[in-house]
Amino acid sequence: MVNTLSSLKVLRLADCGLNNTVSATSKSNLTHLEVLDLSSNLFNTSLEHNWFLWDLTSLKELYLVGCDWHGPIPEELGNMTSLEVIDLSVNDLVGLIPSNLQNLCNLKVLRLVEINIGASIGEFMDRLPRCSWSTLQILSMRNTNTSGNLPPEVGALVNLIELDLSFNKLNGVLMKGHFSGLFNLEYLDLSYNSFKMDIDSNWVPPFRLKHISLQSCPVGPHFSEWLRWQTDIDFLALGNTNLDDVIPVWFWVTFSQARHLDASGNMLRGSLPSNLQHMSAKIIYLGSNKLTGQVPQLPINISYLNLSS
Repeated sequence: MVNTLSSLKVLRLADCGLNNTVSATSKSNLTHLEVLDLSSNLFNTSLEHNWFLWDLTSLKELYLVGCDWHGPIPEELGNMTSLEVIDLSVNDLVGLIPSNLQNLCNLKVLRLVEINIGASIGEFMDRLPRCSWSTLQILSMRNTNTSGNLPPEVGALVNLIELDLSFNKLNGVLMKGHFSGLFNLEYLDLSYNSFKMDIDSNWVPPFRLKHISLQSCPVGPHFSEWLRWQTDIDFLALGNTNLDDVIPVWFWVTFSQARHLDASGNMLRGSLPSNLQHMSAKIIYLGSNKLTGQVPQLPINISYLNLSS
């Protein structure tokens, strides 16, 4: 029935209990469809075969999250040259994105959370369409079994707003070249990798982050000085990062507006500031450190405080 509505532009059928797809022999008449969302339906089949999707050449946004798709990411995806948003997260898909994804020059959002890419981040970057490097705004690859050193080419994604590479097997040394071109970056999550950091103390980043998580990355022993410029931070996670340092004065000033502060599980020294009550923090994790001194008056909106040893 829906397949006959040739003027349809938006089709959202998320969480509708669907469990069948259209046969590959069915010719799609959805010639004007721009947005398709079939998320949270358990199709339990290969995304590669017996489906009408690949006829939808007018499609701009494709959401197939949590659909129990399995197998490789189909080559046909690279033929859908109008695509701006692709979200294939939380499926049993395996392998790299297809090489002909290079055709997707309008790509703005690529979310591949919790699928098994199982390759190096360098190989992945080689297949990311270079013609879209100036348009890509969101790259989310959380928990994708990706490994290797982060290539400096990531710094060429000049309009990137969100970068999430957390819960992978990435390593190597992060330098300012990785970030110097990310002028619009607001969200950075590199947590639960093995990154180290070597950035000049006088480097001033071109971005103003709102969210940063380096949780369980060995970026210590000292605080990265470039963080002092991140005065718009709302969420900061530096727990278990091998920090062995005195908490700098600028820390409390720079992050005075943050609602979530986590620097637990380190070897931090010093004391809490006397003006802590004026901070915006709702959650403060500073446990398992070497802090001393009195606990001052707390922020009025605080809901969780952990200073345990």
